[in-house]
Amino acid sequence: MLLGYGFGCYHSQMKYSVLVLLTLSLWGCSLAPYETENTSVTPEPTAVEPQEETVEQDVQVTTIDDESLGPGTVIPVPKNPAVDALQKEAQSAVLAGNYDNAAMALERAVRIEPRDPKVWLELAKVRFTQGQYAQARELAQKARRLAGVDGQIKSEAERIINRAR
Repeated sequence: MLLGYGFGCYHSQMKYSVLVLLTLSLWGCSLAPYETENTSVTPEPTAVEPQEETVEQDVQVTTIDDESLGPGTVIPVPKNPAVDALQKEAQSAVLAGNYDNAAMALERAVRIEPRDPKVWLELAKVRFTQGQYAQARELAQKARRLAGVDGQIKSEAERIINRAR
C-alpha cells in the first residue's frame, strides 16, 4: 500500500510538471516579437547625381627629414581648428604673463597635432621663458626636424637651441 501511494503521488507530480511545461512552452510560442510603434520603411534608393563640392581647407605642407620616413618626405598637415584655438589661448596666456597656462594649452595642441612644427616651436619659446632651457632645447630640436623646408621655423628653432646651451 505504501508503494502504491508513493507511486500515485509521483505520477500526479509528473502530470502536473508536464502540464506546467506544456503551458509555458505554448505561452512562449504565442508571444509576438517585440516591435516598436514606429516601424520605419526603408525608402527606395533614388538616383542622385553626384554634385561636385569644393571644400577649401588650409593645408600646411611639411617636408620632414627624418630617418624613419626617409629624407625629404612631404606630409600635408591640415590646420586643425582645435589646435588654432589652443594656440590663441596660449598667446593670450603669454600676453597675460601666465606661462604655465600657455604651456598647458600648447602641450594639448601638441597631443592633437604632433607633426605641427609651429606648435613645438611655440612650446619651446614658453619653456625658454620659464627658464627650462634643456626642455626648450629639446622642443626646438623637434620643431627644427619637423620644419622641413620652412626656413623661418628652422632659424627660430636654431636661435632657441643656441641660446638654451
